[in-house]
Amino acid sequence: MIAERYFNIEWTIIQLIVNYLEPIKGETVVTWKADRLNQVDQLTENVIDLLAINKNAIQRSVKTQAERAYELVRLHLLEEFGIEVEYDPSIAQEAVEYLNRDITRALPSTSEELYLQVIEQVAGEPKKDEQELFEVFGSITLASLEKGLTSGFIQSDGVVWSLKRVAAQIEKKIYINTYNRFFEKLRFNGVELVKVHKFVKPRPACAHLQASGTICIVPRTDASPENLVYPNIWDEEHRYEQPGGHRGSDGNCRHVWHGLNASKDKTNRLYNPIDEIYLALEGYRIKFINNLNTLLGH
Repeated sequence: MIAERYFNIEWTIIQLIVNYLEPIKGETVVTWKADRLNQVDQLTENVIDLLAINKNAIQRSVKTQAERAYELVRLHLLEEFGIEVEYDPSIAQEAVEYLNRDITRALPSTSEELYLQVIEQVAGEPKKDEQELFEVFGSITLASLEKGLTSGFIQSDGVVWSLKRVAAQIEKKIYINTYNRFFEKLRFNGVELVKVHKFVKPRPACAHLQASGTICIVPRTDASPENLVYPNIWDEEHRYEQPGGHRGSDGNCRHVWHGLNASKDKTNRLYNPIDEIYLALEGYRIKFINNLNTLLGH
């Protein structure tokens, strides 16, 4: 998994930061701070080397996930509509570009920022003796590192995403982009009507569509007259491919398009890999905190 690869990189960097910062017996606060500031460049070089070592493995992970997503949707379209589609390498290329932009290029600087933040916070605390330096170092370092590393992705409102969140989201988007891109090909193969199964709590933009069960996926201007009676995904209320809409770009609509004669809902088969990504993320968060406590002796 792509996210798991980055999780391991993050944990290695966190260990590096702790190892570089950990006080040595006999150090004063002044000498500790001066020495650790002199090691900033060394830490950054280690992070860059770590990313370079993992570069090819990350690209292989992206390609593996893109191929898995393609195979799932290829089999679905073949079984449901008798349509064969070809692999699209641009989806994997886009994911690599986003990973480079939002994580890889940012990690050297975000790692350095976190490192310097811990130094300033520890040095800013009043300490009476060497033992207190160790105690303050442990508590402040735990509080500073427990959220992990930040990415280079910043929301419009200024919120900075964590490395973990970005890695999981980009991996998820490989599947969502693959499904949306290949579902879109249906209308170019003469398919006008598809079936959608019902969820207990559909998003508002999908409620009318799933209530009908049969929906039209081509614009009304292109639809056959007899198919105009069905809800049309291109009507404004359904916000097709928009955030919050039917099969929206946010990837939170899980409606899968089935053939009209389909009796089995195959949603889970397509979305299990995405669920696995987020289960792994939650598991990693717990493991990360436990390992960090152990590393700092808490």
